[in-house]
Amino acid sequence: MKRNVDLTSKALQTRQQILGCALELFREKGFDSTTMRDIADRAGVAVGAAYYYFQTKDELVLSFYSSLQAEVTSQLTGITKEEDFGRRFTKLLQLSIEQLAPYRSLVVVLARSASEPDNPLSPFSQQTREVRTQAIAAVEQCVSGSNLKVASSLAPHLPKLLWFYQMGVLFYWSHDDSRAQKRTQQFISLSLTLLCKLFPLSRLPLMRDLNQSVIRLIQLVEGLGDEGERK
Repeated sequence: MKRNVDLTSKALQTRQQILGCALELFREKGFDSTTMRDIADRAGVAVGAAYYYFQTKDELVLSFYSSLQAEVTSQLTGITKEEDFGRRFTKLLQLSIEQLAPYRSLVVVLARSASEPDNPLSPFSQQTREVRTQAIAAVEQCVSGSNLKVASSLAPHLPKLLWFYQMGVLFYWSHDDSRAQKRTQQFISLSLTLLCKLFPLSRLPLMRDLNQSVIRLIQLVEGLGDEGERK
């Protein structure tokens, strides 16, 4: 849950200082080995001050997620200038990878949370709902006004489906040990080309049942973070 804290210019500067130092330490020592005291010492603030802005390390990571998504949102206008969906979405994926590249070792650790819907840092958790909603909206902007053709029944669900795909690409990238993660670039090129060829086929009458199955799968995956669905 978000907390209201003093957001004066000085407070914002202190908050960013703490977050920046936390990310440095996560890269150097690892997420699990870093303590809030370590972060406070690196930032040059009292431990109590660090806890004032961030009660847990999870809150620091959630703030990191938010800052990354804010940057993506700020660059969407440039990304969507061209009509071709494939090029649009490739740029979006490349931007996400460029953002996370300095923190790749941290991403590898955080990727473990993806399989635990109850983990606050999971992409499907209640705590990440706001960032997730913004990320899906960014994907929707890439789809809107592009040359991508898709069945009308599938269209409302397409942003979520593509966001799942985006999460899969980032997971693949985080574990890609090829030189400069070249295999990830090949994966993006091949898989996105395939998707851009498959989506127009969804408009064929014989694909109606398959489309409904895809929609149901999207709903089931989305329900991973819904406590009501699990009861």
